[in-house]
Amino acid sequence: MIVWYKHLYYKNHAGHQIEEWKKKVEKEKPMFPIYCVCLASNPCNLLDIMNVNELLFSYYQKRKVVIVGLAANRKEAMELAAEIVEEVYTKTGDFDIQGFVEENQNDREV
Repeated sequence: MIVWYKHLYYKNHAGHQIEEWKKKVEKEKPMFPIYCVCLASNPCNLLDIMNVNELLFSYYQKRKVVIVGLAANRKEAMELAAEIVEEVYTKTGDFDIQGFVEENQNDREV
């Protein structure tokens, strides 16, 4: 099951394509080379970065995957993940990204 973070992170130049990408992900259509930044599946990690086509595997379809960011390529996904970690640390003084996302799912200061 895919859950979208209400305040989805993305790079500015990808902004006009975000809704299209989200629809394709939900319809389980293969896309290249789009990457997603998700809450970590392993509690020892902060975030997962994966190609959105991995979400087509039955492993991910049976689990809750919270997507917090979308990027046009792997490099942008890595930069986006770093920005997310930096923002969470700046605002909370901690690296609890999952807690930050859960608290701010409805409201977040911009």
